[in-house]
Parts: sequence; C-alpha cells; structure tokens
Amino acid sequence: MLNNSGEIKALIELIDDPDENVFKSITERFIGLGKEVVPIVKEQLDFTVEADTIFKINHIIHKVNFKFLEDELLKWNAASQKSLWDATLIISTFIDTDADKKEIQFEIEKVKRSIWLELNDYLTSLEEINVVNKVLFSYYKFSAFEEHLTNEIDFGINKLLTNKISSPFSISIFYLLLGEMLKLPIKALQIPNQHLLAYCSFNGVDAEVPNEEILFFIDPTSGQIYTSLDVENYLKKINHHVGVSGINPLSTKDFVISWLMELSSFFKKNKQADKAFDFLQLTMKLE
Repeated sequence: MLNNSGEIKALIELIDDPDENVFKSITERFIGLGKEVVPIVKEQLDFTVEADTIFKINHIIHKVNFKFLEDELLKWNAASQKSLWDATLIISTFIDTDADKKEIQFEIEKVKRSIWLELNDYLTSLEEINVVNKVLFSYYKFSAFEEHLTNEIDFGINKLLTNKISSPFSISIFYLLLGEMLKLPIKALQIPNQHLLAYCSFNGVDAEVPNEEILFFIDPTSGQIYTSLDVENYLKKINHHVGVSGINPLSTKDFVISWLMELSSFFKKNKQADKAFDFLQLTMKLE
C-alpha cells in the first residue's frame, strides 16, 4: 500500500507540464515508486481526452511496468537454473497486464496433466510427441493464425490459453514449456522464417551442450514432424549459409533473449522506437 498519496497527486498534476525535463523527472519518480502506482496513474486515462496527455500516461505506465519486468528477468538470469516456466510468467504478465498469473498456471497445469496421463516409459520419442500433439490439437484444439502480428499480446501465452488460438510464436513457447514440465528434450532453434523445435537426444534440465544430437524436428503449430533432410532441403531452398549440422538447440536463456528480440523487432516495425529500444537494451543486460 502506497502511503505517499500527496506526492503521487502532485506528480500526476505535473504530467501536462510542457517542459520535457519535468516530464522525464516525474517519469523517473513514478518508476521509483514501483508497480503499485500503475493503477492510480491508469485511472487518469478515464478523465483525459488530450492525445498528448494520453501518450504521456501510457509512456509512464510502460516505463514502470518495464522496470519491474527488467528487475524480475535479471533476478531470473542470476539463478543457477533458468526455468522457462518462470520466464514465461514474467514476460506474459508484462505483455498482457490483465492476465492473472494463477489462472495461467491453472490452465497450463491442466494441459500438462492431460498429456502426462498418457505418457509412459515405454513410448518411443515419436510416440511421445504424438501424445503431445493429440492432446494439444485434437483434444484442446489449439491453433495458430497466419496473419501479420498487430498486437504484442500475441507474443505472450495468455491469449492462447484463453482463446485457444494465437501466433505461431506463442504456440512455440507453449510447446517448449510443456516439454520442460514433462521432462521431454524439446529445444528451440533459430531457423529463418520458421518456428521449428527440435527433439534432442540429451534430456537435461537446460542443455548447453553444443553438439547434442537432434533426432527430428517439430512444427509446434501443427505437430508435423520433419527429418534432417527436410530441413536441409529447406535451408538450401532459401540459400541459408548454415546447414542442419550447424544448427544448435538454444538454451533456455538464449530462447528468452530471442523472445525479447522478437518483441523489439515488433515494436520497431510498429514505429514504437522507445519500446523497441527498451527490449533491445534488456537483451544486452541478459547477455
């Protein structure tokens, strides 16, 4: 509970000040007050019609929320084991501030349990993935749209869990997350214009081994399986200079960094340079 309501009221009254240095100073102070100030600042949008003031309020809200995101991810990065589960909750609740963390956890656990009940130690790797695909696409009917992304919410996981449809990137995160929770050796990859995942021979918590063997590739939006030859042919078709042998699975940290880079690129394309810069800077701090 914030006890400095007088200061907050004074800061809010200064938002309309035309002096850029004043606005910069009050923004820094709001950041210092932390996330608890966001609902109070957000209330001002209900009483504001001026476009410039609305922009300033949204800028302050973003900066306060982003500082919390940065602090949480830096703490996550300092941990000896970097859980995708933790990073997903941190990033997804930043992207969609209306998302309920407990509801996200409940929905993910529900899907995970449905898969876990059908897995056993006698299944082959392909059979394991067939179980995952059956639960995701036949039972829960998750799917991806192909349209150009127009909303940052499609980079998180909450919309997917709520509507059962979101971006290919969102489904990739979900597929990876389920793999981590079920201890299946599914890893992210960096392949141009694709969201393919790899089923690897090494089943570590967070494999950093650069030469772990990829047994096959998975399209997380449909469950389609691809061989090394399939991917090799695709890479030749697009004249990619690295073949399959040069593609290494990403660690959890590297995947999270690529996630933040995707967000940075999205904001840059949508002419939100400040947000693009914030995410780019955060990737550098994590590296």
